[in-house]
Amino acid sequence: MTTLADRPVLPPADPADQRELADLAALLTSAHGQATLLGPHGRRAKLPAASCDVLTQVIKAMRAGRAITIAPLAQRLTTQEAADLLGISRPTW
Repeated sequence: MTTLADRPVLPPADPADQRELADLAALLTSAHGQATLLGPHGRRAKLPAASCDVLTQVIKAMRAGRAITIAPLAQRLTTQEAADLLGISRPTW
C-alpha cells in the first residue's frame, strides 16, 4: 500500500527562506552527488546520489512556487492508490 503525506508542503513565502532554498540549491548543484549531512551533535553522513537528486528536484520545484508531496511508490498501484496519488476519486480514474 502506498503511504501518502497528510498534506503537500507549500513553498516558503518568506524571502529569507527563499534565499536559503537558493543557497541550498547552489550547494547541491556544486556537490555533484557528493553531499554530506551534518546532524545536531556533529555526526556526519554521506548523502547518497539518488537522495541528492531527489532533494535537488524538490528544491527546484519549491523555488518555482510549487507545492511538494513525496510518496513512495510500489511498481504497481491499485486503482484506489492511483486515484489517491492524483487527488481524485476512483470512479473518476
